[in-house]
Amino acid sequence: MAAAPIPAPSGGDQGNSPGPGGSFASPAPAINDSRASNALQSTMVIVSNARRLSEDYPQVTPEVREILNLMQRVMAKIKGGQQPAETQAPPV
Repeated sequence: MAAAPIPAPSGGDQGNSPGPGGSFASPAPAINDSRASNALQSTMVIVSNARRLSEDYPQVTPEVREILNLMQRVMAKIKGGQQPAETQAPPV
């Protein structure tokens, strides 16, 4: 037995129907904070290099763990300082 295609949502349900422009409402695009993006990328390079050091020199593993824990806190602070994305508009 062949499966029938899934029907499109009906226009009667206000929560699932397209808006007046024919498309579904979506949140505003996130504001690109290039400084924060660069900072996060830099922290990822530090984390990657620290892990590589730990693999090459197992005796430094305890110190690398400390570095990774600190970098996790740094990344959380950088992300916390970013402007939040705009929330999705309510259905009309």
